[in-house]
Amino acid sequence: MAKKGTAKKGMSLLEKEGMAVGLAGVLFFLFGLLLLITPTMTINSTIFVLGLLLVVAGLLKLYEGLFKCKGTGFAGYLVIMGLIAIIAGGIMLAIPDAVTAGVILTFGFLALILAVIAIIGGLGQIAYALKKLKSRIVPLIVGILFVLLGLFMLFNPLSAGLALVSIIGLFVIMYGVLLMVFSLYLGSLV
Repeated sequence: MAKKGTAKKGMSLLEKEGMAVGLAGVLFFLFGLLLLITPTMTINSTIFVLGLLLVVAGLLKLYEGLFKCKGTGFAGYLVIMGLIAIIAGGIMLAIPDAVTAGVILTFGFLALILAVIAIIGGLGQIAYALKKLKSRIVPLIVGILFVLLGLFMLFNPLSAGLALVSIIGLFVIMYGVLLMVFSLYLGSLV
């Protein structure tokens, strides 16, 4: 007869949760690292994987709408959602370079919006610095830097878009590290 408490039957829910969070942290960390090292290739690979996932999910929704939920009011919705997912995934798989260019152009467009905001903010800082007699230098320098950053982003939106991808990569890395630390914390609670 075995003594109580000497043998564990399996992992607790908290241990499983900690392992899942840790694994997610490692994956986020690796994805962020790839975004920093090879942003265009990582975006291309992500688009390919997302395209495959959309096609598979679309086929499953289509099957569910046509056969499992046939005759219900929900069936039409599932069929439409399935078709949309299949078409979107098919586009991603058929012309991944165009989709990648679209993603980078979207980040470039975001860079243009940020450029306008930076220029306006920089001009405001310069106006504030010129109006105040005391402590002019810091707002003046900040304003000039914002205007220069805004002009760079305005005239180089694709480079700025790729830079934004790298910044997102840094945030994803930090998020991955935080998840791994949280996983260790969950493990310490057991």
